[in-house]
Amino acid sequence: MIQLKKIYCLTSVFNDWDSFTILCDRIEGISKQLVDYDFEIIAINDGSTDFN
Repeated sequence: MIQLKKIYCLTSVFNDWDSFTILCDRIEGISKQLVDYDFEIIAINDGSTDFN
């Protein structure tokens, strides 16, 4: 079994969850091209007041 290399994308989010969704979509598009890598997105809620 081939072990995939890991890429962690860590970002903070402060009252801009729409932009975070766009970022996740773009990272997902890139991750589909890099099949030898396993991507993980980690978001830190940096005190947002508009979190749903």
